[in-house]
Amino acid sequence: MEQGLFFPSKNGDRKYKASDFTGYFSHLFSNGVFSNNSENLQVLASKTNGLAVVVGAGYGNINGYLYQLTEAKTIVFKVADVSGTAKKGAVVLRMDLNERLMSVETKGTTELTQTNSIYELMLAEVAIPGGGLPITQSMIKDTRGNGDLCGYVSSLIDIDPTTLWLQFEADWKKWLEDIKDLIDENEAAKLALAIDELKKNLNTHLCNESIHITNVERTNWNNKAASLHSHSISQITNLQTELNQKEAKVSDSGWIKAVTSGVTHNANQPFSYRKIGNRVEFRGGGNFPIAGGYTFLIMPNGFYPSQEYRASATVQDSDTTKKFIFQVLTNGTCKIIHNTVSSNIVWMDGQHYYVD
Repeated sequence: MEQGLFFPSKNGDRKYKASDFTGYFSHLFSNGVFSNNSENLQVLASKTNGLAVVVGAGYGNINGYLYQLTEAKTIVFKVADVSGTAKKGAVVLRMDLNERLMSVETKGTTELTQTNSIYELMLAEVAIPGGGLPITQSMIKDTRGNGDLCGYVSSLIDIDPTTLWLQFEADWKKWLEDIKDLIDENEAAKLALAIDELKKNLNTHLCNESIHITNVERTNWNNKAASLHSHSISQITNLQTELNQKEAKVSDSGWIKAVTSGVTHNANQPFSYRKIGNRVEFRGGGNFPIAGGYTFLIMPNGFYPSQEYRASATVQDSDTTKKFIFQVLTNGTCKIIHNTVSSNIVWMDGQHYYVD
């Protein structure tokens, strides 16, 4: 079937189904929680009901269907879930096509249902204590950043510049072949060397991990392009277009306040992270839990280190030097290895690692 979407209707000749819209959006956005706000659909322990959790306002996407929660919602685990021995449960964002509903719900298991009619994403894993004991914040593991369970909504549109570069090289060889009889060998050799030098400078420039093209640099590129033979103008334009495209691939996420567990953020400089290109940086700080092996943060998909990262920070308290050691696993899990800093703030400024 051949079809164009979405045109205005004239006398009812254009009618669209819900699946037309969801099919369109499912090609643009991945499933998950929208990451424009770190508190979007965040799960917190209830302060008034020990068997309940509170899900913050926010937005989510499942297979092109939009979920919105305009104000915090309190949901309670079933009596069967909280009685008896301790076990693991979950808070999920559920889409039910049979009931035409999307909602956040509790489950007495961590098994997700993902069928054509019912599809779930896990917002948090909850260590249910059992015996009717209250659920505390330390029992709640935020899984919004885990791409296997939930993840953050991202664009599915991706352009690979490698294909464009190969096409340029093919066009360049054909063009050179076409003009070789129009110019003498000496002029052709000079022109080829000039283009090769420009390509080499381009690749060298793009290998720098903190790529920034300044106005002065761009002026230099334009001057080089203008000095080459007039026959190569179209090829130089292609090179500059390629430079712009590769420059655009170096993205900057901006500073994102970390959604942590058990961490009290500094009010003025909260613990945050940022990705520029393939470099992930930390800044700010707060009071961290003492317990070794404690998971205090799960980095979102795309922020995972290429290899396990381990770092330390020291705090001088009177005459005593105290140490804080943490690690970031390749699945994005951030764990405390050692912490003797109880009352002092640990500053994470300068800590960084690289992603693939």
